Amino acid sequence: MDARATAGLVEPLGRLFFLGRSSRFVPARAAVLREAEFAAGLKAAGKAKTPAARAARGRFLRLLGRLEEARAELDAAAAAGRADALAFRWELSAAEGRRAPEDLE
Repeated sequence: MDARATAGLVEPLGRLFFLGRSSRFVPARAAVLREAEFAAGLKAAGKAKTPAARAARGRFLRLLGRLEEARAELDAAAAAGRADALAFRWELSAAEGRRAPEDLE
């Protein structure tokens, strides 16, 4: 099956079923369903100023939708050389410019 035929099949199916494809609603849905879990993770990260704690806090803030706070924590952790903070910061910046699900396809 060529790429056009595959795209012609996947697009209509995507309207009927969740195919695991990226959508602007998936992060919002996850935040609603797992908000208590994310809040507990944020609380567990505590108030420590270590780069590891800042990276963990930044991740949970991002998952909770508190993007400005997440950006500040992740920038501080990334400046200290935390690779995980760089990855979480990339996820944050990748999601900022999206306007529709098609932006990620």
